[in-house]
Amino acid sequence: MSRPNHDEPAETPVASIARHSLVYSLAPLIQRFLALALVRIYTTKLNAAQLGVTQISDLMFTALIQISGTNLLAAVVRFYFDQKDERDRRLVISSAILFLSVVSWTIVGVAFLFRVPLTEFLFVTTDPLLASDDLVSCLAVALATVPLALSSETAFRYLQIQQRSGLITTLRVSKSTLEMGLKVLFLVWFEYGVIGFLLATLIGELITNLFLTGWVVSRIGVRFSWRVMAPMLRYSAPLVLVGLCQMGLNQIDRLLLRTLGPEDDAMGWTGIYGLGYMLGWMVQLVVVGSFMQIWQPWIFGVKDEQRQRELVRRVSTWALFAVGLASIALMCFGREFVYALSGKPEYLEATTVVPWIAAGYVFFALNGLSQVPMFIAKRTWPMFWLNLLAVVVKVGLCFALIPMYGFVGAAIATLATFILLGWLGHVLAGKIAGARFEHGRMLGMLALVLAIMGLTLWIDAAFTATPSGMFTPMSAVKALLFFAALGVLWLGMLQSDERSQCIEKLRAKLGR
Repeated sequence: MSRPNHDEPAETPVASIARHSLVYSLAPLIQRFLALALVRIYTTKLNAAQLGVTQISDLMFTALIQISGTNLLAAVVRFYFDQKDERDRRLVISSAILFLSVVSWTIVGVAFLFRVPLTEFLFVTTDPLLASDDLVSCLAVALATVPLALSSETAFRYLQIQQRSGLITTLRVSKSTLEMGLKVLFLVWFEYGVIGFLLATLIGELITNLFLTGWVVSRIGVRFSWRVMAPMLRYSAPLVLVGLCQMGLNQIDRLLLRTLGPEDDAMGWTGIYGLGYMLGWMVQLVVVGSFMQIWQPWIFGVKDEQRQRELVRRVSTWALFAVGLASIALMCFGREFVYALSGKPEYLEATTVVPWIAAGYVFFALNGLSQVPMFIAKRTWPMFWLNLLAVVVKVGLCFALIPMYGFVGAAIATLATFILLGWLGHVLAGKIAGARFEHGRMLGMLALVLAIMGLTLWIDAAFTATPSGMFTPMSAVKALLFFAALGVLWLGMLQSDERSQCIEKLRAKLGR
């Protein structure tokens, strides 16, 4: 396959990025849709404590993925375009696959030896709601998934570099469909409980490795080069630490709820909070993740520094607008989503979590956009110190707020921490990497997000505290609130030429 020409694209930069981002977004969107469609099954076949086990298992899985070096994949994308010939480009991919496989299987092997004490540390094994689950076996299944997930993700990164967005979408959707089908089979038909939930993921990763990773290896060969790997390790060393910090930022609140919550209900708190967090996190997974898959390799391939800076400034604003608007939609209809998905009154408390988390991830996206200039400049160590500071702040806030406000305190701590992270990341990108952003318009979107969050929390607390169905009269009010926010964005934040371009593109699409 020919390498994309980044300096002379066949379409405008924003249009190319938007087109690929849209294709990439289909996979996580369908994945999230499938996951959300099955929440009713999960809440029926698993109690809140069992859902808490899945949340803690996911935390452990993410931690081991980070410790094993998943952020080396950021170096793969960055250094692939630095190589001058096809042989060295292939060495970048094959060396990463071999390195990550050896490291991850070693770490998982050590963890497996200590699986019994690790199980007792992670879960409340004395909880009567977990009496029917073999938690040690559940942990073993989750451990075995880690190396397989790293290998398959490296193969997906190879396709991302080649800008095979359509193929990536097809494969990810197929993988998710298989895993979701297996979860239904194991939970509903065989009634395996938590281990069935985890086993479905393990089987999906195993099949992906057999076919996708095997295909990639057959194309690039099985070769390792220390000459190629050494600079990637130096570049990614702080990113591994950044990944650990961001894992903590995204998931440590579940572990703290398990520790700080009431002993007889800690796992239940974790399950309810996890449901609300999953909804609030959705924009980060679907919109931001999809955008970054095309944005980073695209901008790294642009060699003209002035053009790079202008693209970063312009595209970052539009990306934040998209993230902010999608998050506002989640905040406005968080209660309705929770009601539709859970089907049980005890899960409706998750409604109080969604607006805080959704707003927080807009600021987290701001930090992610600010990291791109740091990647371009290969200045990655400051990102570690910033993320480490954020972890310390979040842990401190959780210890202060969870005893006062329960699991809502963890959500408040998340928003406060991400505000700090987004602001400082923005400052660092300007000071260290010389990035220039449209501060006024970005600040306007952030203020709009916080305002809608406050109004949504007030409406839900004041008028829909008692469950009375999925929709209430205030659902219509929140719909009007969303369209009001859309109007503010359209008239108050977009420039006149941008509005004209949007209208022209819409007319062109409708006229086809």
